[in-house]
Amino acid sequence: MSERHTPEGPGERPTVGPLGERLVSGRTRPQRLLIWLGAAATSILAIGALVTAVTGWFHGQGQPAAPTVAGPTQGPTGSAAVRPAGPDGVVVVRNQSAEADQLVRTLLDSVGRHPVQLNHQILAPEYLSTGMPELTYGCDASGFCVKTRIEWTNKPFGSVRGGFWAQGCYQVAKDGEGYGVEPLDLELTHQGPVCPS
Repeated sequence: MSERHTPEGPGERPTVGPLGERLVSGRTRPQRLLIWLGAAATSILAIGALVTAVTGWFHGQGQPAAPTVAGPTQGPTGSAAVRPAGPDGVVVVRNQSAEADQLVRTLLDSVGRHPVQLNHQILAPEYLSTGMPELTYGCDASGFCVKTRIEWTNKPFGSVRGGFWAQGCYQVAKDGEGYGVEPLDLELTHQGPVCPS
């Protein structure tokens, strides 16, 4: 083992062994490799962040606007109705579709105002074995969607393969705001087969 030299004069520094000097000055191979890897990782992260920012900025540029869905039309008795999809007047509503967006918009527009005439097959999963659909709608470009439960209060929906069938005139009530921890529930109370005029 080498002896440590203590300085005797004012300009003299204490000396350390050759390995100690190299460790203090950062000249060992493992230290150099670690410093190089840290610098490379930092550079790669900075370049990745720049590419992500630029791509995100350009992503929305020049894209066509999202297709708009026609609003509700007047039903046969003046109540709101969704435009029928087929010649039989049945509207098939699937999760994450324009029909889902239109149905939810129509139901929300009629809350507390007027009943809505429905003839809809809602092909959505059942919410916790309640006999009520949980409909996914309002999806944005990133794939984020919103869910709502469509609940019946006095008459169960009919069933169809893969979903539910809401037929007749319904008064709509809204329970919850639909964001944060408060889900949006649309409660449908059956008024009869046809909405009154």
